[in-house]
Amino acid sequence: MTGTVSQEKGVPRRGAFWSIVLQVFPTFILAGMGMVAAGIVLHKVQEWTVFKEVNEIIIMVPALLGLKGNLEMTLAARLSTAANIGHMDRTKEAVSLILGNLVLVQCQGIVVGFL
Repeated sequence: MTGTVSQEKGVPRRGAFWSIVLQVFPTFILAGMGMVAAGIVLHKVQEWTVFKEVNEIIIMVPALLGLKGNLEMTLAARLSTAANIGHMDRTKEAVSLILGNLVLVQCQGIVVGFL
């Protein structure tokens, strides 16, 4: 077995932990900065007239953020499946697949926005 576990004792290899940390840490930092930026934007937006006149509309913000996350995850799932199957091996096919999926996610967002 050539994974991250030593064959002799079942102990994780030394470099495996730091490899995972180096791959995950930048993503968490970017996600954290995105959450801070979203909070700053929400703080500014809450002063808009629509939020002052209809106080309950602020309740929709977490639901819409959750929807955004769901749309992003379906996009990631479709693209990773296509990559694993081998549909993204050629550049022309990969660009077409990526653009098509981005358009699909955009359309899904627009349709849900009208509901």
